[in-house]
Amino acid sequence: GAAEAAVEGAPSIVASRVLGSRDSSGAPVLGFPEKYEAARAFVGDASDGHGGGIAWSEADVSDSDRLLLYALQRQAEDGQCTAGSPSYWGSERAKWKAWRELGSMSQIEAMVHYARAVEELAPRWWEYPPLGFALPAAADTPMPAPLPNVRDAAAAGG
Repeated sequence: GAAEAAVEGAPSIVASRVLGSRDSSGAPVLGFPEKYEAARAFVGDASDGHGGGIAWSEADVSDSDRLLLYALQRQAEDGQCTAGSPSYWGSERAKWKAWRELGSMSQIEAMVHYARAVEELAPRWWEYPPLGFALPAAADTPMPAPLPNVRDAAAAGG
């Protein structure tokens, strides 16, 4: 859908912004939904089962962080949860409950919270090379640790 195309297109969208506005830490100054789309590209496209070739160790991202990212992604892309509760207990129910608890949060607000959560977990996420934000001088610095596939990790209970 459009959300997946926007995420897949994030590197080409942002590649032209390497020398754009920066904050005091060197991070690019982005609006929404562009910042959300770039953060999603960093995390990976959880909807197709791929993490964009990036993965964090289990110790780096807690189950609650994975559930939060999952719920915020669903809220940002699909809006308020209107699906009925899964009939069984387990990871699907935990994901449904996390999304449902966001209530009527707007899609833009969910995008803002998602980007903030990614910034908390990986403060220099924007330096991930495929995003096209890293300044040439930053090319020699260690690449930020990327996030795991949110849906797969939540499903695995990890």
